[in-house]
Amino acid sequence: MIRRCKKCGKDRQIIIDFYHWDKSGKCKSCLRQISRDTYRRNPEGRLRKQRAKKVENAARVKNKYNEDPEYRKKALARAKARYALKTGKIIKPSVCEVDCCNSTDIVIHHYDYDRPLDVMWVCFKCHHKIHRIDNNEMV
Repeated sequence: MIRRCKKCGKDRQIIIDFYHWDKSGKCKSCLRQISRDTYRRNPEGRLRKQRAKKVENAARVKNKYNEDPEYRKKALARAKARYALKTGKIIKPSVCEVDCCNSTDIVIHHYDYDRPLDVMWVCFKCHHKIHRIDNNEMV
């Protein structure tokens, strides 16, 4: 389906060039340009929104940390593992410990948060699979 952009006047295909056909009737490139112009025109408002969102997120995480003992245990285990890595008590290998793809972009996985230094280094794909198995989902 082809529609005419109300800003630039070009005929564009909705599926390819439009995020969705909304009331503005502008094509993807025009919407992108409007967004860029707004971003550049109002840096103070943008920074104010970013700061407010950061404060809101920090408060939400703090509340979750204070109210949920399971979340607190996980957060403390992650912090202890990061500190142990920083001080050299645990060493990050160069590749994923699961013989899947030998990816070098790896993260820490805790099987037991009560033992924060007993970690496994896995790639994102394997980490996702491990959690799916742990949650009894089909792999």
